[in-house]
Amino acid sequence: MKLSESPSSSLPKAGFWGELVDELMFLERRTARWVLSAADPTYVEINRLQTCFELTDKFRQSRETADHEYLQCVDCGYEYYARGTITVQPCHHCGGEFFSVSTAH
Repeated sequence: MKLSESPSSSLPKAGFWGELVDELMFLERRTARWVLSAADPTYVEINRLQTCFELTDKFRQSRETADHEYLQCVDCGYEYYARGTITVQPCHHCGGEFFSVSTAH
């Protein structure tokens, strides 16, 4: 075998070895697509955005809108009630920007 030839070039193209080479090539391409899909920024951003939508009922960030909700700062635990529809401001005690939400009773 010459140095420029790949090991698979010396195998028969039909029969068991041919099928094995075809199967390995298929798995290699499939693995490459799978790895590249993980690096696709669109896919990653869609998952991040979907996670944010799922969290919107449980958390508020400053500059978001709250409507008749009890807000508790995630950093220091300070609580206050959002009367009516307001724009959430950073925490008055620690400056934190994330608040857990519980609805008014």
